Amino acid sequence: MNTPAKIGRALLMNTEQEKFLVSLLEHSPDLYLDELVEELEVQHGIHVSIFAVWRTLQRLGLRRKKLSRIAAECSEAARTAFQWAVGVESTECLVYTNESAIYLHATYRLKGWS
Repeated sequence: MNTPAKIGRALLMNTEQEKFLVSLLEHSPDLYLDELVEELEVQHGIHVSIFAVWRTLQRLGLRRKKLSRIAAECSEAARTAFQWAVGVESTECLVYTNESAIYLHATYRLKGWS
């Protein structure tokens, strides 16, 4: 049985490196392509072009989307850690304010990968 030859260029990144990209974007969806290229070079020792990273993300089904400020600030782990830390204080010691969190990247990074 003959298997058909693959047409096109060989992929520049292996599966492990692609998973690394996806995990980076799960942690920080607002990373720019040049930052992803830099992380690949630092962590995996490979140098690929920005376009190669973009093509890989497209092939993996990730798209650039507008970020919601609220979604960018949500962190379940941070919320749980805060609840544990505050739980030891008496209610008389707590002061409540509105908009007490600040996410500096949300002020200028309006798009993310999802």
